[in-house]
Amino acid sequence: MARLTRLLAIVVLLALPGCASSGFFSTNYEGKDTGYLVTSLGAQTGTVYNGYSLFFRKRDGSYSGKVFWGQANMFEDRKLDFEGGGKAGIVDVTRIPPGDYELFNFQIFYNAGTAQKWFSSKQDFSIPFKIRQGGGTYIGEFIAVGVKGQNFFGIEIPAGGYFLVSNKAERDIAIAKRKEPALRDVASAVANVGSVGNPLIKAGAR
Repeated sequence: MARLTRLLAIVVLLALPGCASSGFFSTNYEGKDTGYLVTSLGAQTGTVYNGYSLFFRKRDGSYSGKVFWGQANMFEDRKLDFEGGGKAGIVDVTRIPPGDYELFNFQIFYNAGTAQKWFSSKQDFSIPFKIRQGGGTYIGEFIAVGVKGQNFFGIEIPAGGYFLVSNKAERDIAIAKRKEPALRDVASAVANVGSVGNPLIKAGAR
């Protein structure tokens, strides 16, 4: 049974957007004009899913990608970059082409072996940021908070979640620079969550 569950998980994960063609984690641009997207992605204590993705795209539609963290996930081999204070997660540095971008949606993946669920915002949103050649842009810490629902029998089941966005630049940028030696100048573009207008994107603790 355990072998079957693992096989099913592999098939499902390979079918996820970006997994087969661009690697399981965030896609990295290889051009010489690259810039760097810096963010941290994690979950509140008690929230346990198998994957969290933040989707971004160029405003002109010419490039798109994702930042990914696999929490309870057999494929995730990155160690936690921060843990404590009711949350844990990783700091991600993604190489992408320069230009004007927006973070526009997310995906939370839940794997129950023979059944999988994906949760996203029903409506896209826009968290804008700009990537400069050779420079980094920090868009904040995104912490997932799980929510529960009930099935037909009244049993509590996972029902998705929302994200708390905070500015943890001092911690995250220091970690990012250790991970990416080429990263030097990093600008801040942490969202004013009040202007996002999406109930699944909320302000976290300062």
